[in-house]
Amino acid sequence: MTRRLLAVLSGLVMLTALPAAGDQAPSPVKAVDWGRMRKSLAYSEVTLDPSNFRTAAAVNVTAKPSQTGQDVQRQPDATSAAYAGLSLKTYAISPPPARATTGEPASSSRFAFKQSGDAGQAWATMTGDGMPYVDTQALGLSSASGSASWQAWITTTAGHENVYVRFVLPSANISGATEQNGPSPWQARVRAELMVNGHPFWLAEGSRVAQLDPNGQGGGGDNCSNGFEGTNKVLAFGAPLGFSDAKETSKQQVVNLWLGAFPAGQTVAVSFIVRADAQVARPCCPHDAQGKPEFFCTRATATVGWDTAAKPVHFWIGPPKT
Repeated sequence: MTRRLLAVLSGLVMLTALPAAGDQAPSPVKAVDWGRMRKSLAYSEVTLDPSNFRTAAAVNVTAKPSQTGQDVQRQPDATSAAYAGLSLKTYAISPPPARATTGEPASSSRFAFKQSGDAGQAWATMTGDGMPYVDTQALGLSSASGSASWQAWITTTAGHENVYVRFVLPSANISGATEQNGPSPWQARVRAELMVNGHPFWLAEGSRVAQLDPNGQGGGGDNCSNGFEGTNKVLAFGAPLGFSDAKETSKQQVVNLWLGAFPAGQTVAVSFIVRADAQVARPCCPHDAQGKPEFFCTRATATVGWDTAAKPVHFWIGPPKT
């Protein structure tokens, strides 16, 4: 039996093991009542040593013609931030785009497609207390990705073998616009994932995919003929974020989870990573109907907003969840 056939059969087995749409699949993830835990003397909130909490931020952008930009920062118990941007045309921007460490960037720091042409831009920040921010935009033939993450180490004690976590996922947005004179399919995605000892434990993802109408796809050598958006759909995975075909923005979520029981004295690694990705498949149209230079660009944007909620991350150890 060939390797290709084995791969096909393996895929079919995996598909048959998945629950049908609408079925309720069993989940090991258990939500907890945070207010009740705070009032109970049986649970101890963990105060982390600075060496037991680390943050990271990373961004990657690509843009016509075949350019790539990256930035990464990692910090122990402090804010990590990263920024990268590329554009087909350079022009003066004030204030110049830079890492976002104290708030979201100014709107004037974002590329304007009429001046930039094809461009990708991404910011990512994880504050020292565990609040993520990721902002990506793709204009014309480009992509932008960003991630913000933290990792913590929790040690259990006798009688307090169960580990609990509370974290905040800010409001998010997945949106875009299909330009008639520079049409393109585009995609915007936001994903959040919690891992325990390196294993996926909880996730939430929303992805918006826009396709062109087959009766008006535009194209040509410079992508300047008329094209129209045909479908604009949201695909959701894991815990619901609140996106829909008609709803581009989600609300802030506060998540409280029981992570399981571990032997007394064991150190448990807990990681939280938030991603945002935006991509446009075709280039901007570089001229108007009379042939004069002017950019017309399709746009995709994926953002996890700047949130100032105090102390977004908590850990407890205690008895089993009741």
